[in-house]
Amino acid sequence: MRQFLLRFRPIVLGLLGQKRYLALRKHVLTLLGKRYANKNPADEKAANHDEILASGITFSIIVPIHDTPEPFLRQCLQSVYDQTYPNWELILVDDKSSASHIVPLLKDAARNSDRIKTVLRTENGNISKAMNSGLEVASGDYVTVLDHDDLLHPAALYWMTEMLLRHPDADYLYSDEDKTDKRGKKFYDAFLKPSWSPELTLQCMYSCHMSVYHTERARQIEGFRSEFDGAQDFDFMLRFTSQFNQIVHVPKVLYHWRKWDQSTAQSLDAKPEAFLRQRRAITEHLSRLGDTYEISDHAIPGHHRVMFHPRRNDKVSIIIPTANKSAQVNGKLENHAEGVVSSVVEHSTYDNYEILLVHDGNFTEEQLERFEKFRPLRLVEYRQEETFNYSEKVNLGAANAAGDFLLLLNDDTRVITPTWLERMLGMAQREGIGAVGAKLLFPNARIQHSGIWLRGNVPGHIDYNEARDTIGYDLSGSSNRNCIAVTAACQLTPRSVFDALGGYNTEFPLNYNDVDYCFRLHERGLRSVCLNYVELYHYEGASRTGGQAVSTEEIERFLEIWSKRIPVDPYLPSNLV
Repeated sequence: MRQFLLRFRPIVLGLLGQKRYLALRKHVLTLLGKRYANKNPADEKAANHDEILASGITFSIIVPIHDTPEPFLRQCLQSVYDQTYPNWELILVDDKSSASHIVPLLKDAARNSDRIKTVLRTENGNISKAMNSGLEVASGDYVTVLDHDDLLHPAALYWMTEMLLRHPDADYLYSDEDKTDKRGKKFYDAFLKPSWSPELTLQCMYSCHMSVYHTERARQIEGFRSEFDGAQDFDFMLRFTSQFNQIVHVPKVLYHWRKWDQSTAQSLDAKPEAFLRQRRAITEHLSRLGDTYEISDHAIPGHHRVMFHPRRNDKVSIIIPTANKSAQVNGKLENHAEGVVSSVVEHSTYDNYEILLVHDGNFTEEQLERFEKFRPLRLVEYRQEETFNYSEKVNLGAANAAGDFLLLLNDDTRVITPTWLERMLGMAQREGIGAVGAKLLFPNARIQHSGIWLRGNVPGHIDYNEARDTIGYDLSGSSNRNCIAVTAACQLTPRSVFDALGGYNTEFPLNYNDVDYCFRLHERGLRSVCLNYVELYHYEGASRTGGQAVSTEEIERFLEIWSKRIPVDPYLPSNLV
């Protein structure tokens, strides 16, 4: 059914209209998501099964232990014994437990297997010191931490090995996870994660369980720090990934987080000090990177809201292609070219910018006089040769721009957030950023755009028509969110990057030119980010002469170029593909 919708999208759109088509697609994808929720792909077998078992890659599994309830601990250890991949060692670190069953249980386990090491600490040092004690004696190529009350999927190490065979240079791997009940029998609430998202991880440690690190590199950053106990894994991950950047997501549920009254899986209240230490870990990390930023509380407890300030007062060239049309705005007929310029000038607090109106030579004398009062504003005339080409219009604006950064902006947008330029520029100046977008709202304040995702090789808007304050999946509607692309209706990119890519691709005269641009950024290892704390209204539909419908020809051209080069969206959880 999903493939039918994708293949015959233009026809279905024509029959149903956009609103009914989107409702049908959402219904189909919801059903697919429910079907996926009952299936764990970690239960499958890899095509290179024999190669995996014979690989020789070794893992050290560290279990820090302190007064663990005996049934939980036995289940935890059994989940390691049940691993289908054989090359592991289990390091059991007792942090001076007072419970009488702990030490005999650990000694008994070690007697039964030469793959088990025990470390009996003589004093209680808390979680970081316990994990460092395990790291000191680890002999595996890779190391992972298993909380003493949690469970590994039987194929956890098997699928980590499979991914390492494909990515032998990986420094850090992480998997999807779910929760299990107190008895360790029921599994639910699967968290299916995106690929590595440096901006998202500043909002929360989404990678969390199961995390696997290259052992020697883990030692190079000197292990875990006691001053971050409760958030030691977050601090460790931030320090590790700031030095080692070969990071791989294993899109399978390999870790089961036990939910009971003393676990953070149950409630953040179980470890309230962890939140403040997370905040400190983020602060130290960003300071090491030289970022200028501010951190505040997120709408979700235990998460963080990070916004970046410009490191430099770079000039921004705001390129506005316009067809010089008018539409109803707040109950009044308003010319879009004049309206967007007024909106930028009157509502922006950042002042080092210029505006370039790329027009079709159809401004009236009265309009030209009104534009004279706006500074800095320049008019660039686009002379259409045969058929209209939006990409040509963008490239013409860029050729006439003087800024260090180019901001493409539809004329049917209006600024809501006064600090929009500062926030977008602050993000765009970060290392590795290729494009920055914003949350765009329909006039009724529902979401038109909060990033672009790729479903079945066809681009679509994330959280389309959802409420303005929606949280979204993986914080898609409420954070600085890495995504595969952001719309040209409001897209900031470094001038140097735009020039290096040769600007917008004129093979896409109306649609998908912005997605094509971001895909080319992605191929060069550059990231796109949508800032959901930056908002503009978008009166969609009047900013270009070619209209809004995507033609069959454009879809086919897009699929021909990109369906194999980027077959899946790395930031889209697999149950939503």
